[in-house]
Amino acid sequence: MSPQKNVPIIDALPEHYPYRDDGCDVSPSCLGCHLPCCKYDDPTAYYQQIRESRDQEVVQVSRTQGKTVPQLAQHFGLSQRTVHRILQRARAN
Repeated sequence: MSPQKNVPIIDALPEHYPYRDDGCDVSPSCLGCHLPCCKYDDPTAYYQQIRESRDQEVVQVSRTQGKTVPQLAQHFGLSQRTVHRILQRARAN
């Protein structure tokens, strides 16, 4: 198959491709993202990091503001059982 006339040849190298760096909800730019691994490449690690951050915030609010389990559950949009598990893990550490 011969190349067609007046049709530009697209270079297969990524540095010459008009890449759109739209980012995601974590960062507005993939190239400027602070994550060590893309959330799409390893979603399990990303969501684990999100959960750990949330759990730390639950424990901090519990200690500083003295909120009850039902108040914490409502504040963070979690079930009371989940809040109990978070607080239990924090006490064990």
